[in-house]
Amino acid sequence: MYRTIHKYSEFTEYSMGNFSILFELEKQLHSSEVRSDPSRIASLLSPDFYEFGSSGKVWTREAILKNLPAEDGKTKIESRDYKASSLSEDVILVTYISVRVTEGMDSQEFLRSSIWRNHSGNWKMEFHQGTLRSV
Repeated sequence: MYRTIHKYSEFTEYSMGNFSILFELEKQLHSSEVRSDPSRIASLLSPDFYEFGSSGKVWTREAILKNLPAEDGKTKIESRDYKASSLSEDVILVTYISVRVTEGMDSQEFLRSSIWRNHSGNWKMEFHQGTLRSV
């Protein structure tokens, strides 16, 4: 019953409807507009959300809601190579590569994975992990 979708460009029209919304939600979480707005962040995270950060720190939903809006906005996040795997009818694993670009510093690449669950028609992120990519 598991179905793996590989590259974003290989999706069928049916798959695009199922998964492209999740890629867009991920990208929203990268934008400074959303990251600076606790209510918008809260609307995308499950009440039980947690994250294994690339720093090795475990982040709770409450910590994310407190810390993301406090960022200075100088760091930009770019992402690519989105993939999705259906874990069940309403649970999807999304993976991709992100690049953190900070003015005057070397950029860093990360392997990212998120688990999204459909809650009565609304997708919420349940879990996220970031791992520094070795080059």
